[in-house]
This record gives sequence, C-alpha cells and structure tokens, in this order.
Amino acid sequence: MAAPLTAANVSTGKPEDVGMSSERLHRIHDAVQRHIDAGEISGAVTLVARRGRLVHFEAHGLMDIESNRAMQKDAIFRIASMSKPITGVAVMMMLEEGKLRLNDPVSKFVPEFKNPKVAVAKGAAGEFYVMPADRELTIRDLLTHTNGLMTGGAGSKSGPPRMVEGDTLAAYIPMLGAVPLDFQPGTQWAYS
Repeated sequence: MAAPLTAANVSTGKPEDVGMSSERLHRIHDAVQRHIDAGEISGAVTLVARRGRLVHFEAHGLMDIESNRAMQKDAIFRIASMSKPITGVAVMMMLEEGKLRLNDPVSKFVPEFKNPKVAVAKGAAGEFYVMPADRELTIRDLLTHTNGLMTGGAGSKSGPPRMVEGDTLAAYIPMLGAVPLDFQPGTQWAYS
C-alpha cells in the first residue's frame, strides 16, 4: 500500500536551488489574500514543488469563519469538479501499469453497474420508461462524459440525491448503478 503524499515526506529546498524565484513565490500570498479580502474565499492552502523539492507551502485565511479558526496546512477541501483532472491522471497511471483498459466495463470494478438501463422519455410530463442499454458503461465513457449517468435527463430524476457531508463513495457509487442512464452509452456528450 502506498503511503499518502504529504509535505512532511517531501524534501524541502530553497526556490533558487530548483530554478525558481523566492521573490515571485512570495506573490502567491498577495494573490490569495486579494481573493480573501474580496470575500471570494475564506482561505486556501498553497503548495509549490519542483524537481521533487517543496519550495512553498502556506496556509492563508480562515478554515472556519464562525469560530475564526485559522486555515491549517493539512485542511481537507471539497474540490468538486477539480477532482476530474486528478482522477484522469490516476486512471492514466493505472492504464500504464496495466491495471485497467479504457474499454473495460465499469461493472468490472463496481458490479452494481452490470446490465444498465436507459430512460426513454414518454410524454411531456417527465414520464419515462426504461429499456436495456445497448452496452455497458466503460471507463472511457466515464472519462469523456459520454456515459448518460446523472446528466439531468429523465433517468437522473430517479437517482439518489447528491452526496452530502458524511456520505462515503463506497456507499454512494454502487447506488448509481441502479439509476437509468439518460442516453445510450457513447452516443452523446453531457457533463456529469
């Protein structure tokens, strides 16, 4: 099992030792502070590493406005759609390691996705019926937003509510396997 990457187990160095400017890195604080002062964010954690050396690591602002609690360097953030590029890189690394293929069915990893159904609209009142999907969802479908899963169409309306604080992916993701897709896999693009 891989150990989690933390600033504690990354060697630190002077910015100039890795071809960076200390002066320019100090500008990060000013840039983040402008967003805090404008009320756009309450706080942030910034980190810059180059050539395996940590050259900037700073907590800015507050992590809890009500209690006036300062931001901590080990704060945990919900990063929403910014998880997609991180997930994409992780999937490509697993692809390089031979752990998966882009055309693998999602059900290989989450059995609840076996035998998906597709919602087909009938009438104008949001009614629909379900039919078997032409094929299973693939890893590629998930990465390219061509999966029809929870994209806002008829099938999405029968899905579980969005995740909330305290939900786990281990419990939530299998529930999505029962949700009818909004279109046949690979036939349309819809951000989800």
